Amino acid sequence: MASPLIHRLPRELVHNLGRYAGIFLLIAVSIGFVSGFLVAASSIERMIGAVADTYHVEDGQFTTAFRASDEALAAVEDLGVTVEENFSHDEDLRWTLPEGAESDAADSGTVRVFENRTTFNQAAYAEGTAPARADEIALDRVFCAHAGLTVGDAVDAAGSTFTLSGICTLSDYSALFEDNGDFVFNALTFSIAQVTPEAFDDMPGTPTYTYAYFTDSPLTDAQAADLLEDIAQTLADHDTAVLSLMTAQANNAISYAGDDVQGDQLMWKVMLFLLVVIMAFVFVVLTGANIEAESAIIGTLLASGYRKRELLCHYLALPALVGVAAAAVGNIAGYGWLSAPMRDLYYNSYSLPPYEAVFNPEVFVLTTVVPVVLLVGITFAGLLRKLRCTPLEFLRHETTRKSRRRGVALPERWPFAVRFRLRVFLCSLSNYVTLFLGLVFASLLLVFGLCLMPVIEHYAENLQSDLVAEHQYVLKVPVEIEADDAAADQAEKFAATTLETARALGDSSEEVTVYGVTEGSAYWKDLDVSDGRIVAGRGLAEKCAIALGEPVAFEDKLDDETYEFTVDGTYGSASNTNLYMSLETFNRLFGKSADYFNGYVSDEALALDDLYVVSDLTPDSMDKIVSQMRNSMGSMTYLLTTLAAIVYVVLIFLLTKTVIDRNARAIAYLKVFGYRPAEVNRLYLRSITTTVIVSVIACLPLVVGAIALLVKVVFMEYAGNFEIVIPPAQLALTVFVGIACYGVVAVAHMARIKRVPMALALKAQE
Repeated sequence: MASPLIHRLPRELVHNLGRYAGIFLLIAVSIGFVSGFLVAASSIERMIGAVADTYHVEDGQFTTAFRASDEALAAVEDLGVTVEENFSHDEDLRWTLPEGAESDAADSGTVRVFENRTTFNQAAYAEGTAPARADEIALDRVFCAHAGLTVGDAVDAAGSTFTLSGICTLSDYSALFEDNGDFVFNALTFSIAQVTPEAFDDMPGTPTYTYAYFTDSPLTDAQAADLLEDIAQTLADHDTAVLSLMTAQANNAISYAGDDVQGDQLMWKVMLFLLVVIMAFVFVVLTGANIEAESAIIGTLLASGYRKRELLCHYLALPALVGVAAAAVGNIAGYGWLSAPMRDLYYNSYSLPPYEAVFNPEVFVLTTVVPVVLLVGITFAGLLRKLRCTPLEFLRHETTRKSRRRGVALPERWPFAVRFRLRVFLCSLSNYVTLFLGLVFASLLLVFGLCLMPVIEHYAENLQSDLVAEHQYVLKVPVEIEADDAAADQAEKFAATTLETARALGDSSEEVTVYGVTEGSAYWKDLDVSDGRIVAGRGLAEKCAIALGEPVAFEDKLDDETYEFTVDGTYGSASNTNLYMSLETFNRLFGKSADYFNGYVSDEALALDDLYVVSDLTPDSMDKIVSQMRNSMGSMTYLLTTLAAIVYVVLIFLLTKTVIDRNARAIAYLKVFGYRPAEVNRLYLRSITTTVIVSVIACLPLVVGAIALLVKVVFMEYAGNFEIVIPPAQLALTVFVGIACYGVVAVAHMARIKRVPMALALKAQE
């Protein structure tokens, strides 16, 4: 037989509609936003992980100066790999937009043209079909989206006009890197394309002779590096000049998108951690307030013979129902609505196969099970603790030690309004302390969302400031500058290699570029690498907790070698994660010849053959990095800030409503004594308003300290060191948003105070 108490549930829901609506919103919005992102990101991560097998993606590639002989390729295949021709043409591309069409790209660029590939590095078509005629072409989906191109449009490539037959993504170009040495991909003026074999053969000029190779089984990094060396040696033995050689993991066009998606998930998991802490805090506060408000009813029910087990089930029912309903709505919103904008964050930047949402049990547990269990568990624990009181203590509202204390005597000479407000404050002191703590959490969430873009922009600005010259060339092999090059006199040689070292947090490693520079360099000013000194970038020392004078292990995973360096000082900005030593020390430590180098720094362009240049880092390329980071991270930070603002409003509403509810009887007394609602508002809301304003400002030092730690955790998985930067304008905005949110809530409280019935003062109370 159902308990008669079940009939109280609808009335209790209506009576406390604001409280349960706040809980519902807090849970539903949190689950919706976080699950929407994590579901999209984890689905994309899983899809990227399956691309290699689904679309038969290469395990590596090598490019030769001329077409490799059959004997050379057969010798490479004898190493246990399969080799496929993956030739391409880089051609100028021009297009005319249809009248009225919009585009955020130029009307010209570069296109890398391949033959239709059906057995390896296969394409996934978003629209249209693969080219079937010599006058048809397929272009990259992200490029077409930026350029405003659709199926059926005409484009000019290599001096011929083609009809766009299909819009696709190539499995070996998930990120449109024109050159693997570029610091950022380019989807605005660079695209990949497929054409028929006939059209490919008609392309003017000589193709780029790239060969894709495939292994029979997965290899470790060290095994993959050994295989690369064997391939290079085999080709050299057959008089084949190799221009480039890389594994799939080292190919940014293949691996960059997956690494980015994986790193971004940590940011949202940190946000989820903050939300869970906030929810737990709110549930504790509301459970205590609810038990205190229901104290007399609980005492009456206990005195009437109801068992504590029945009361536990009754008071758990509504929180559980509201929590489950909020979780259901949050998941529906997350999977059905919010996952789309989260997905688009990546599909607007990366060339990925068609999206398919995949249920992720870990995401469900983190975003749904944990909040609901917290709500029910905290309510259960609070009830269990309170139910140790006797029925008489419940009837007398003596369920807390505070309720048994005597009030503080205030001087009678003080004006009544002052004494009353002070009395309200003292009687609700614990509530105001709770409000302060809640505002700390809310402000932490809001500042976290607001500071992400300033942190990213500051990082980009630091990268620009750390650039020591107008050109920083990295070469495939040492190449001497021609004697007639006018810029030769001011150019300076350096050597560079890449190692890894452990980060301060987690079990991941930071990729470090090790530079060997000329002592007394004209470009790396104030860098002292004399007498064998080794200097770490300031960002590297901070991120990897490198102590000066202590040995630090650096690993070369390709050669399976470990080096121990003792760092003697730091250099550069907080974003500098390089390691510096003299060129002489570099060549000695890495077993190079005394005259070895593989790079130049120069303030003027050098006449170097492009065949030997890996990358040319310039201020323009750094500007691209800044633009790309703003483009890819801007939408995400906007979503984080939106979530933070919603939670901020709900949190302030719930906490301040608790203060009003606990003083409902006193408000009714004032109305009986003739006080008008506006006067009651001044007596009660003014103290709450003062507390909110003071709390929002006073909590900022705590928030800034916590944000510094959170930013360090969030960006730990990203390459580079991100320094915490919170402009004063962002802190001022936080205060403004906090006060504005409270202003909205205060209007609701005015209506609530107006609705408090005078009859409440006449109800009997022990």
